[in-house]
Amino acid sequence: MSRHQCTFWRGARSSSLVTAYNWHFGDGGKLTTTAVDIIKTFNAVGSYTDTLIVTYNDAAYCADTVIKRNHVNVIAPVAAFTVNTPACEGQNVNFTNTSQPSPSIPFTNWSWDLGNGSVSALETPAATRYNNSGQFTVKLIVTDARNCRDSVTQQVTINSVPFLQVYAGGTKVCEGASINLPAVTDAPLQWTTNYNIGCTNCTNPVITPLRDTQYIAVATNAAGCTAADTVAISVVPAVTLTVNADTAVCAGASVQLRATGASLYAWTSDQGEINGASAATPIVTPSQKTMYTVAARNDQSCPAVTADIIVDVKPVPTLDAGRNQFVTVGSTINLNATYSPDVVKWQWTPATYIDCATCPVTTAAPREHMTYSMTVTNAAGCTKTDVLDVRLLCDQSVVFIPTGFTPNGDGQNDIFYIRGKGVKQIRYLRIFNRWGQEVFKREHFNIDDINAGWNGMMKGKELQNDVYIYMIEAICDSNDIFQMKGNISLIR
Repeated sequence: MSRHQCTFWRGARSSSLVTAYNWHFGDGGKLTTTAVDIIKTFNAVGSYTDTLIVTYNDAAYCADTVIKRNHVNVIAPVAAFTVNTPACEGQNVNFTNTSQPSPSIPFTNWSWDLGNGSVSALETPAATRYNNSGQFTVKLIVTDARNCRDSVTQQVTINSVPFLQVYAGGTKVCEGASINLPAVTDAPLQWTTNYNIGCTNCTNPVITPLRDTQYIAVATNAAGCTAADTVAISVVPAVTLTVNADTAVCAGASVQLRATGASLYAWTSDQGEINGASAATPIVTPSQKTMYTVAARNDQSCPAVTADIIVDVKPVPTLDAGRNQFVTVGSTINLNATYSPDVVKWQWTPATYIDCATCPVTTAAPREHMTYSMTVTNAAGCTKTDVLDVRLLCDQSVVFIPTGFTPNGDGQNDIFYIRGKGVKQIRYLRIFNRWGQEVFKREHFNIDDINAGWNGMMKGKELQNDVYIYMIEAICDSNDIFQMKGNISLIR
C-alpha cells in the first residue's frame, strides 16, 4: 500500500548568515538544506511533531531551534478487502470490501480487477467464478471525496473442487427391491438424502426407496470445496392385483374379464382367442370350460403378479317356435313350441292376442300381422330364442250381413247392422232405395256395433216395406280393403 500527503513548509527568510536549515520530521526523516521552502511527503497517516534547527555562518550566533508539536495531521483512505472462503473453481466467489475512509470523507469510487477478466465499479462486486484453480491477482482502488486514492493488491487462492460421479445402474426400482448407488470421488463423501439408504458416508450404499426420491451425494476436500451429484430414483409401485370371480357363460356367448391394480396386463389361455389380451377388461368367447391367466405389471422391468379366472361353459337349450302361419282374419291359431328337456321357463313376446304368454303351448287370436318370439330358459340360466310369423289373409266370408230385418219395435231384429270378425273398421255403410236415393249413411265404425246400424227410418220417418240396396267398404285386420254390395228387405 502507498499513502501520500503533500505539505509545504516555509522556513526563515533567506539570509547570508544562515549556514543550513536542519529538519527533523516526526516520521523520523531528516533533511539539511539551504532552501527556504521545502516539500515533505508523509507515507503514513497520523499527527507529527517536527523540529527545525537553523545554523549560522557567524559563530557569534547560536543555532536556533523551532519545535512544532502535532502541527501536521495526515489523513488518507485505506483500501482493504477479504475473500469469503472456501474459494473454489467453477463456483461463486464473493469478496467483501473492508476499506476504511478518512474521517468524515466518504468514498466516491471503487475499481475492482478480479483477476479473471472481470472488473467492477461497485462497492461490493457481484459474485464471480474462476474456471481454474490457482493464484489470481485481485486489486482494489478506492477514491474518496477529496480525490485521495488508495489501492490494495492480494494474491487470492482458488482451490480445486473434488471429482464426483454417481453411477446408478438404473433410475427405476421396483417397490420393495434394492439397488446400489456406486460413487467415484477423490474426497470424503456424504449422502445428504438419509432415506432408506444403507450408509450415508460410503461410496456404494444400498437403497430401498418406497417412493420417488432424489439421492444427493456431496464430496468435500480439505480446502472445503464441494462437488455434488444427484440421482433421481423412480419407484415403480407394487401391483395390487384384483380379478373378478370365476364365472360361467352360456355356449356361444361372450364374457368380459376384469383386472385392476396394475398398469400393464397380459392375458393368456390354452383355449380360444382373447379379444384385448393386453387390456384390463378383455372379452372372451370360450367353447368349453377354460382357465384364463393374467400377468400384471406396473413396468416391464418389474416382476409380474398373476391371477387366474375360470370360465365354465353351460349348454344352451334347443327350441323351435313352430312354422310360420297364414290364417284368415278373425281366426284363432295354436302356438306350439318344441324344446329340449332342460327348459324350465317359457316366454312369448309380445303377449298381444296370446291367451298364455308363459305357456309353451297356447292359442292366439291375432288382429294384425304378428311376429311372435319364444324365449326358453334352462336350469343353467341359458336362453334360446326363435320366432314365427303370423300373416293374416283378408276374406269377406268373415262378415255376416242379414238379408232382412223387422224394425217393428218388438226388440227382435229391429236394427240392420254388420256383424263378423277380422274387420278392423267399417269405413262406410250406405243404403239406397230402389230409385237410387240414399236413405242411410254411417262412416268409420266398428263391426258388431248395433248402435251404428239402420233402424229403417229416414229423417225421423219410418220407411215403407221394400227391398233396399246396401254398399259397404271395410278394412280387414290385415289392412286389406274390400267392398260388399247386396239387398236388404225391410219388413214391418
